[in-house]
Amino acid sequence: MSEVREAWGQVLAWLEEHAPASRATLGGPATQEEIRSTEARLGVEFPVQLREFLQINNGHPHPDDPQALVGDDCHYVLPCAHELLNLSLMEKNYDHQRWAWNNQGDGVVWDQHWIPFASDEDGMCGMFIDVRTGEVGKWGDYGELEPAVFPSLAAFFVGEFEEMNSSHGIQTATFRNGFVSWID
Repeated sequence: MSEVREAWGQVLAWLEEHAPASRATLGGPATQEEIRSTEARLGVEFPVQLREFLQINNGHPHPDDPQALVGDDCHYVLPCAHELLNLSLMEKNYDHQRWAWNNQGDGVVWDQHWIPFASDEDGMCGMFIDVRTGEVGKWGDYGELEPAVFPSLAAFFVGEFEEMNSSHGIQTATFRNGFVSWID
């Protein structure tokens, strides 16, 4: 089993045990054709771990809304409090982040190799993967940009799983009707 499959499998097992309704919000796998089409539109080739993850789970399914950066009903299944983006929303977030960061006028730019895969409800903060290195970075509400927070997507999921099981973590899990909510 690959590292990302194993790490994501731990997250899924935790969700199935503690928050089955949250687990049920996750979409099914993306097809090879959907992944290749998205790569072609973005002009990049996804790293192996992102491809493997998408073949297990294509984020949260949402009807296409041309204005939405995430779905109308966000489901934050991870302690990082970001929704996992499907391929369509990855593209929208990618276009939005490139436009927003490259038009700030402060010299900070969004690298064309950074692909958002998780975002908060308004696209103001989230996680991205660098397609050249496979490293996971994050962006924040106030211009924070950290390109290499985790060495890989698997390491990101391991970190989230550890946070899910921590009694002293940054986020605290609350449960209601089978859903998990993460609060500071």
